Amino acid sequence: MPDHSSRFYTARLRLSAAVAGAIAAAALALGSGLVPARAVAEEGAAGAPQASEAAKAEAVKRIMAGREFKIMFEYEDTPFCRAFLEDFQAHRGIEYIEPIARAKYYSNPAFQPYRDRCPGWELNKWIKADMGDGPPDEPLSEADLESFGDNYFGTRNFKLYHLDIDNDPANGEEYVFYAERYYWRERLFPFGVYFEKLVDWDWNDLFPPEWVPDDTRLYDGGYNLIDFAQCKLRDTARTSDSYDYFYKLPRTTYNAIIKYKGKHYIYDLREALSSYRDAGPQRFILRVEIFNGRFFDSPCSFEDVTGEDGG
Repeated sequence: MPDHSSRFYTARLRLSAAVAGAIAAAALALGSGLVPARAVAEEGAAGAPQASEAAKAEAVKRIMAGREFKIMFEYEDTPFCRAFLEDFQAHRGIEYIEPIARAKYYSNPAFQPYRDRCPGWELNKWIKADMGDGPPDEPLSEADLESFGDNYFGTRNFKLYHLDIDNDPANGEEYVFYAERYYWRERLFPFGVYFEKLVDWDWNDLFPPEWVPDDTRLYDGGYNLIDFAQCKLRDTARTSDSYDYFYKLPRTTYNAIIKYKGKHYIYDLREALSSYRDAGPQRFILRVEIFNGRFFDSPCSFEDVTGEDGG
């Protein structure tokens, strides 16, 4: 097995599921800032009110109208990027994809049939595995990732999609699970607590995401591409939350899965840091992602240069 000793550069604890359950039970007993179970039940089995994804279109068109964007320096200025930007600004040929289920809380019954497909595995999780001096000599197991990686869990405003996200009709449609924001589990407790993974243990059952207080430092959201056949996460397309948790400031953001010229993309439109932190002219950054068969890749990213050099 690879040497994981480099991961313990700060004081960290690795706890069993039993100890983790005791911690979760203690948190429940404290009750401070926790969302009561009744609030989850009130959503109902159908999930949250079905606000259409397409309803974002008018707001996005107003933001894009009259602004000048240019391709960001690290991207190639391709004909596709130029055509996409022109069409996206006018919202011409842009089809918004609607989810098959949505709810504010992860424990909503709308998601239970899908959670039941992979008992003990979480749809609302992604793991960042930093092993120090490069990749390990052999692939990490699910248990190693759980124990040594940084585990992030979605907390609010979930959506489940069923669509051909890899744009390959031959292999059918895929499932994509969205969460608006995530919390870093290991930073929710003192000293960076890391847990052992059990096959039939779903962390959300021990510590439901609705327990996470609203004033917790959270992280941006994303779209998880789910492989139900193997009960694993294939990749995540990161998106921007409407609150910058580092600077503790609100910001304007929009994201969606769209269909453009026969292919599915994910866009993320966010207010630039110079706008909300430095009180400068309001500017935006637009990023586009597509699943290339192995992972989400960004062919284009644009920055708002309105007002610069006479723009």
